Amino acid sequence: MTGRTATTHHLCFDKLKQTANHAACSDAKIEINQKRWVDVGTTNAGVRIVNAANVTSRIDTSLCIYEQLVGKKDAYLVAEIAEFERRDECWSAWKRYVYANGHGA
Repeated sequence: MTGRTATTHHLCFDKLKQTANHAACSDAKIEINQKRWVDVGTTNAGVRIVNAANVTSRIDTSLCIYEQLVGKKDAYLVAEIAEFERRDECWSAWKRYVYANGHGA
């Protein structure tokens, strides 16, 4: 993950940075992003990296990938069948506001 963007649970940002630095044996220059999921892109080996912040955001992440593969209509149908309410960037902005103003845990 050296030089890449990543996300994790909001209580684990420092631990992720420490782990990345330990794995790289130096400053990994990893950018921690406070989003529910991050599409890092494709590596030189052709592997696409997408990571999620927590358990429920992994569902959003999976639906996002599915949407890119088959389309928005089908992804929303899958979410509806699973009775899962998708969260978008508006949710992330609201959460950042709540925590920035001392209302979060």
